[in-house]
Amino acid sequence: MNYALIFAGGVGSRMNYGDIPKQFLTIAGKSIIILTIEVFEKNENIDGIIVVCKEEHIERLEAQLQEHNISKIIGVIPGGSTAQESILFGLRGLKEHDSRNNTVLIHDGVRPIIDADLINRNIDAVTKFGSSVTTVPCKETILYLQESPQNTYNALDRSKCVIARAPQCYKINDVLPVAEKSHASKLHFIDTYSLMEYSGISAHFVEGEHSNIKITTLDDYLMAKNLLEKSF
Repeated sequence: MNYALIFAGGVGSRMNYGDIPKQFLTIAGKSIIILTIEVFEKNENIDGIIVVCKEEHIERLEAQLQEHNISKIIGVIPGGSTAQESILFGLRGLKEHDSRNNTVLIHDGVRPIIDADLINRNIDAVTKFGSSVTTVPCKETILYLQESPQNTYNALDRSKCVIARAPQCYKINDVLPVAEKSHASKLHFIDTYSLMEYSGISAHFVEGEHSNIKITTLDDYLMAKNLLEKSF
C-alpha cells in the first residue's frame, strides 16, 4: 500500500500576505493545500492520505476537503511545533491506521506543482530500491560558508550538486524508528532525507522538475499562481 503524508503546519511568516496561512491562499479558486492533496487523490497508486495541520486550522481544512469531495483522507491530525515533529505525528498516525510496512510519500502541503508521473516514479523507486527522494539539478552556483579560519565562502561544483525536494519516500518501518529516535534525542533536521542520511540510510534519487517549488515567499506564490492558472 502507498500512503501520502502531507504536512501543512506553516503560518506564512515569510509571506507577508496578511493573516492567511500560506496553505490556504488560493490559486484558480482553490487553496494551495487542496491543490496539493488533489494530485495524490487522483493518483490510482495512492491508497490513502493523512494530513498534518495546525490544530486551529483543522476545522477549516476539513470543510474544504468535504467541499472538494476528497475521499482518500484517512485522517487530519494536529501537527507539532516543527515540521519534523509534524511528520513524526503523521507517521505515527499512519502506523496506527495500517500496521504493515507500507510506502509513505512525505510531501509539503505547499508544494502543489507535481504530477502523477513524479508520484509514480517515486513509488516504483521505493519498490526497487527501498527509498526515493525527488531531486532537481542545481542550476546556480552554491557558496558554502567556511567558518575557520575566517568567514569566507567557497564555491561548490554545481555539476556535482542536486537540490532535494519532495515527495521524499520511504518504507514506514525504516523511517518511523529513525524519526522517533531523533525526536527523543532532540535532534533537528531540515527534511526527512537529511534525517535518514544522518542515520546512515541512503536514498535513491528521482529527478523532478524545477517548477516543483515549495511556496514559502510571496515570489513563490506569484510564480506558482502563474504556472498553475495557465494549466486550468
